[in-house]
Amino acid sequence: MGRRPKIEHVCVICGQTRRINQCTNNNNEYLKEGFVVCKDCANERTDLNDNESVRRMCQFLNIAYVQEIVDKVVLEEDDPNMGHYLRYYALRKDVKLYSDSIFSHANDEDISESNMTTAEEMAEKWGKDYKDDEYSYFESQLKNLIAIKEPKTQFELKRYIQNVKLEYVLNQALQDGDAKTIPNLRKTYNDDLKDLGFDSVLNAKDNGSQSLGERIQHWEDNKPIPDKDEFEDVSGVKQYIQKWFIIPMKRTFGQATEEEVSSLYDGTE
Repeated sequence: MGRRPKIEHVCVICGQTRRINQCTNNNNEYLKEGFVVCKDCANERTDLNDNESVRRMCQFLNIAYVQEIVDKVVLEEDDPNMGHYLRYYALRKDVKLYSDSIFSHANDEDISESNMTTAEEMAEKWGKDYKDDEYSYFESQLKNLIAIKEPKTQFELKRYIQNVKLEYVLNQALQDGDAKTIPNLRKTYNDDLKDLGFDSVLNAKDNGSQSLGERIQHWEDNKPIPDKDEFEDVSGVKQYIQKWFIIPMKRTFGQATEEEVSSLYDGTE
């Protein structure tokens, strides 16, 4: 028997086809089955001397942000990058998902008045009894939604906030393996995305169960492959992925051109 061909994947940031050994490991459910973040992009988009930069990449990959690892990489590596962080991170067995993140705060007892105000604002905006990293996660997710589609009213902004919290509850149920509540939560979340107009952008699901990668695999396994240029993307799959997945991700990381951003609104009022 011949050697099996190497499986290739598409980086959602640069759009280039990569082999699996050129990709970062991640726990992002939307980056399975062919969609990844390549190691080059992860390194280029992350500055280990900028904690917020590292935190954003960890959140995107859905891996834990651990301040201790960041400090260790910066201290011990001559040219620290995300690859070094992931190498040290792989040795940790006590953390896995972004929700397991460990943040450290210097001079916790010396809290400034501005920080108190921020904490009060976060509690008023998102509700009480959440941790700092949870508020940070909420704000980041809300920013991602706003970057894709600006809310037109304060009421719509509140709906965005509710959607972010709903996604958080769903992710917690998935992490806990709560089989009884997951179907209802997933349906509620999917319906809310549709109501807000985000279903085609953020919800890579089909009938509440299939991921975008699973759908693509189904198409590849069951649909004929065109051999003429005019039929290369006859079903619009490539255009769909480019417009509703790759470009929004590039926009989130500040890599989308003005022309690409404008294309997101083609055909809309």
